[in-house]
Formats: sequence, C-alpha cells, structure tokens
Amino acid sequence: MTVNDHVVRYQEHVSTKSYEELVAAFEEAVADAGPGEPTRTLERVRDGENSREAWEAAFAPLLGPSGFTRAFSLDTGQLISWYGKPAKAKMYIYGNAIIAASMLVHDIRVAGRVPLQILIYEAENGEVRLGYDLPSTIMSRFGNKQLDAAALELDKKVVAFATELTGAEA
Repeated sequence: MTVNDHVVRYQEHVSTKSYEELVAAFEEAVADAGPGEPTRTLERVRDGENSREAWEAAFAPLLGPSGFTRAFSLDTGQLISWYGKPAKAKMYIYGNAIIAASMLVHDIRVAGRVPLQILIYEAENGEVRLGYDLPSTIMSRFGNKQLDAAALELDKKVVAFATELTGAEA
C-alpha cells in the first residue's frame, strides 16, 4: 500500500457577475457534451480510423469556446436546500480529453484526477465565487517533471478562463 499526504492549492475568484450570470456564462463557454458522448466518440474512433488524429478531430466539436467540455453538473444549492439550507451553488466536472492525454502519457495515474472540478456559488455575504483546485498542485503528487510541465500549462488555461469568466483574479 502507498500513502501520500499532499497539499493542493484551492483558488477562488470573486465575480463581478451575479450568480445567475456567472452560471450562464460558464455553461455558454463550456459545452455540455451530453451523457456518455466523449466515451461514445472514443469508441467510434477506436472502432473506425483508430488514430490520434481521428480522435482529436472527432473530439474537437464537443468543446465549447473555452476549449473545455462539461462531463457532469450538479445543482448543489438545490440539493442542500432540501436539507434546510437554501443556497445557490453549482458544481461542474469539466475538462478537455486532448489536454488530459498530454498529461496521461507521462503518468497513467492522472486518470484518477481528470477531468477537473469547479464550483460556482453565492457566499453567505452575497459574493459570487468560482473555486477550483489548481491542476499542477493536484498532479505534483506524482513527482514527474514532464507531467508537472504539462499541468503548469493547464494551470495557465484554467486561471485565464476563470479570470475572464469572473472578471477577477484569484
């Protein structure tokens, strides 16, 4: 058994937008691939042309303007409202399988850490926030310099996207 204690950096951006505006902007920028569509796309390519080029061409239309696609979303605010705590919060699992592959080739264990997760919520003080774990700090646990370099590139993309979306730095 291997046990690894690891520190991950969590970042939040306080948005200049309302909760509803930020959720709408995120959903417009990050395409909803639909349930199982990335897997079906991979299977079609595997059973057809079966190449990296065919995969990238087939996957690209699933990406939104941000270069990311949504794999899952959950209205966590609605969920906890049923338990007596009204809230506005939505969690998304999102990513880009082509970017993920650039990290997976260096360490297969990355597959347990991608796609990424992001939370949009309205704090009790009324601030609208977008929070996420910084990808390079998630991947650094594996001790692979090539993976770290690829993850740092993903950091730039995620931070720039979050900053553009919210209108604020972390």
